[in-house]
Amino acid sequence: MRRDKTKIAFALSIVLALVLGIGIGGYAASGYGSESDPLVTLSYLTDKLTPQIMEKVEQQIDEKLAAGSGASTAENYRLVTLTSGQKLIGEVGCEILLRIGTASCVAEYTPGLVDLSSSSTINSGAALTANHLYLVTIEDHGITATAQTVKVLVRGSYTIA
Repeated sequence: MRRDKTKIAFALSIVLALVLGIGIGGYAASGYGSESDPLVTLSYLTDKLTPQIMEKVEQQIDEKLAAGSGASTAENYRLVTLTSGQKLIGEVGCEILLRIGTASCVAEYTPGLVDLSSSSTINSGAALTANHLYLVTIEDHGITATAQTVKVLVRGSYTIA
């Protein structure tokens, strides 16, 4: 009988130890990362980490600018002036932005140009909308100037006829 009581007491003490261990572990785990015990402090982020990140970003920007590959988008666009009747024919991937005057689409096939600003397409003969960005997706497509003076920003290869 004494042996049975010893086995029961031993089993109960193991169960009690497991329950106590799980409880203490759960309590300890719930406190980490809280406001009272943060994993990372705000002062570390603002005083140490942010300046290091900014320094690396500025260093990479300086390296790219020094190598010539960091030119801004505005520097890649060229201002082209057309007169009435002149055609600007872009290669595939050429971007055209109408700034001054009026122009129409020139294309043998549909779609003529992709209007990236409105997520639509225009066909041959359709008027371009000022300040919309158009993309040439089929070779030999482009625009015809329909005003005396037309100014467009162009990025990519093109020819004027």
